Amino acid sequence: MTEKHLTARWHPAIRLLHWLMAAALAWQAVVVLGPMKGAGVIAMTWLPTHISIGVTVFCILLLRLVVRAVTKAPVRQAHWLVRSAGASVLDGRRSTGGRNGSTQQA
Repeated sequence: MTEKHLTARWHPAIRLLHWLMAAALAWQAVVVLGPMKGAGVIAMTWLPTHISIGVTVFCILLLRLVVRAVTKAPVRQAHWLVRSAGASVLDGRRSTGGRNGSTQQA
């Protein structure tokens, strides 16, 4: 018997907003660690860019929260170790006729 593994994925809008936020934060890091490093007029010319990226990140965050509130989260599968442990327990019960040899009663 083959088991079909369904790939649980987030809604496409959530994934798009995730990567937009990642790109905006990466660009923010480039601006902060690059041209804005240090003092002076050159650093101050990049301040509006820094602020606009920050506002953009905040807006993406708010939009992501709204989209997440109206969409479903994917069903998460158990970790492969948990699945394999469950399979070995079931196999053990099957081979002993439902008894695991212990003296405890359920």
